[in-house]
Amino acid sequence: MRTIALCTVVGFMAWAALPAKTQGQEDQTRPEGQPARRNVLVNGDFESGLSGWNSLWTRQRAAGSASLDRTISHDGGASVRIEHRGGDDWSLEPDRPVNVKAGEVYQYSGWMRIEGRGRAEISVTLRDAAGEVISWSHGSRSSSATDGWRALRSRFVVPAGARTMTPRVVGYGPAVIHVDSLVLVRGQELKAFRVHPERAYFFQVTPQQSATSRIF
Repeated sequence: MRTIALCTVVGFMAWAALPAKTQGQEDQTRPEGQPARRNVLVNGDFESGLSGWNSLWTRQRAAGSASLDRTISHDGGASVRIEHRGGDDWSLEPDRPVNVKAGEVYQYSGWMRIEGRGRAEISVTLRDAAGEVISWSHGSRSSSATDGWRALRSRFVVPAGARTMTPRVVGYGPAVIHVDSLVLVRGQELKAFRVHPERAYFFQVTPQQSATSRIF
């Protein structure tokens, strides 16, 4: 078991060194003969406005707004600008979930620019076959105020029982947040490392590219 866990860690750390891809961009670092990883998040770069995204949800009524900003962007010509005035939480999510299976591995990444006292994160909400929430903020990576653009990136395993996944941008407190270049790609399944889904390891990558893990 110790050998299996070590191999799993090594495999994920090697994958962690690969750069994130934007939608439609081919993965030049993949092994020969394997298909390119595709961004399953539609319009994550907001070049098509807010098409494919729900309206901003805020716990406090009328406490915030989300709009397209063509004056500030990390890549391309636009980003989404979220202004939140309340002290509670808010979220922005696409209008369609992604079907998933236990043991699948995903990377979720994006760029944020945060001003104010609040903070923001990228994470996914997992639901079971009946539509009940398993986890509201699986694979969370968060940031407080930034000096310019900051990259957030999370890699995680889909646990047993999950059937759909909704990638989200979530925040807390008053802030102005710009979000751009959101990418969600699927990697190798956990079974490639010979580890059972019910013993799945969870991996996140820090800005220093170190890997940490926990068991679901």
